[in-house]
Amino acid sequence: MTLSRILALLVLSFSLPAHSLTNECGDFTSIDGTGYLVAPSGKDDTANIECAFESATSQGLTSVKLEKGTFKVSSLVIEGFEGKFEGTNRSETQILLANNTLSCGDELLGSPALITFVGGNVSVNKMTLDVDRPCERGDSFSVLEFTQQSCSARTHFANVDRVSFTGPDANSPDYSRAVAMVGKLACVEDGKGPLGTFKLNRSSIDGFDVGVMTSLLGAGQVDINFNEFFDVTEAILVENANQSTTITGNDVEYYIHGVFAYTNKDYAPDQNRVVVHNNKFRQQSTGTIALAVRVQTEEKRSSISTVISNNTFELIDRGVDDYIQAGVGIFDTDNAFVSNNRFEGSCTIGIYVDSFGFDIDAENTVITGNTFSQTNSYNSVDVYLGELTYKTIVGAQGAKTEDYGTQNKKL
Repeated sequence: MTLSRILALLVLSFSLPAHSLTNECGDFTSIDGTGYLVAPSGKDDTANIECAFESATSQGLTSVKLEKGTFKVSSLVIEGFEGKFEGTNRSETQILLANNTLSCGDELLGSPALITFVGGNVSVNKMTLDVDRPCERGDSFSVLEFTQQSCSARTHFANVDRVSFTGPDANSPDYSRAVAMVGKLACVEDGKGPLGTFKLNRSSIDGFDVGVMTSLLGAGQVDINFNEFFDVTEAILVENANQSTTITGNDVEYYIHGVFAYTNKDYAPDQNRVVVHNNKFRQQSTGTIALAVRVQTEEKRSSISTVISNNTFELIDRGVDDYIQAGVGIFDTDNAFVSNNRFEGSCTIGIYVDSFGFDIDAENTVITGNTFSQTNSYNSVDVYLGELTYKTIVGAQGAKTEDYGTQNKKL
């Protein structure tokens, strides 16, 4: 073949049209670059958005973008999507989740979600998700959930950035959760729960029983950073996990728990890790137990390695002797480090360490460099070490300490 013939074939190959993309989803959708654009229809937008995701996945597109406006949605289940789901910004793109359309659960574990991403790698950005009373039956639901594909396809990567979640309120009849990364119940019980990473960043959660819940295994990475939580009963839950969790720079307004890391099932992993650093916790008035940060094992004695540092706790003590209202509670686990935190307002106990559920001491906790400027309304202490504490070190920090443990040391 001559050189001129080869050059002619090369020119022809470069001039052939690329594989064309097809808009398969109707008048309110279009394809722009690498993804779908969806416009609000003024009616139920569920089918248009679902179609955009399904078509994007089949054609290898990596984004579904919602234009300005309000989108009305009953529920969405998206499988295997790889890419971004985004709006224009939080103030201009709103998903309004319909009332009385979801068959909700009877308890939080295993309850359905209004928007579910199954498998894939997904980033949800720049929108508001607004929900009021979605349950047609039952009372437990999530707004946004990420979960594993199956017990064998367990790895999932999820990111939520600059998203506002607006809920009914923390005392509504429904038991609501804003966002979660959890596994399929049957897989979790068999030790084959979700793997991967989850990030919640620069978002706001207002008016839910639970703000965010994660339950990764395999030392998965979770980052919950620079978010705002308002009117939530429990802001951040880490349940039956083996994950490395970093909670940094958040403003947390809560009623019962700001952060609660716990095991409560016999299938829970043997270890977990939680870092709570440089957050502001503001307790709201409640007539029940309240702890800004609580770490506890139940059913199965696990090791939750915990660092709680440089946080500010604004506390309220209602003076009800039946309930603990404290800044930090470390229960039935070992190796916690609590340092350079500031306790303000009033409380029953600033830092509480003990064991309740097992006849095993809570060992090797270090409490140092904290500042206790709160006023205590009745018979209160800054640091309380219960009978089942062992080798706890309390540094020189001007703390009023009660010690009922064994071989604890106050410097």
